[in-house]
This record gives sequence, C-alpha cells and structure tokens, in this order.
Amino acid sequence: QGAYESFVSLNPVHVAHFMHTDDQEGPFCLDKYAMPSKELKDTKDDCIDQLEDVEEQLSQGGPAASRRHAGPLPPMWESLLARLHVDTELQ
Repeated sequence: QGAYESFVSLNPVHVAHFMHTDDQEGPFCLDKYAMPSKELKDTKDDCIDQLEDVEEQLSQGGPAASRRHAGPLPPMWESLLARLHVDTELQ
C-alpha cells in the first residue's frame, strides 16, 4: 500500500476549504472523494489537536521557549535552531 501526505497552510481560506472537504452539498461538494468520511473526520480531529499544541507552545513563549529535545543534537540542527530562535517574527 502507498502513503499520501498533504499540507494545509494556516491561511484562513485554506483551512476553511479543508474543513469543507467531504461536504455532501454546496460549493465544496465533489462527486467523488478518495478518503472515507470517518477517516477524514479522524484527520480533521488530529489537525485540531496539533493546532491546540501550537497554541499552547505559542502561549508559553514560542518555539525558542519550548522544551529541548532529549539528548544531543547534530551540529547542523543546533545551527538551524539557533537561527530560528533569534527570528522574532517566528517567535
């Protein structure tokens, strides 16, 4: 079996479109949709859980203030993280 992964940005228009996926009527309705409705509901629930995690992290100071990974990180990751943590727009 193959795997499929998709990305939905946090742009409100994209989120709204995603949340209407599998509508049975209206402008977002498609004749055929590949994912079963139950599976899509589970996917939406997972997305909401992840967004709640993001909100919690942001309310606690953003990515730079979050707990560090247990154990040492490769030097390249340390360098990337250091640059991300000083990016005030990201925080």
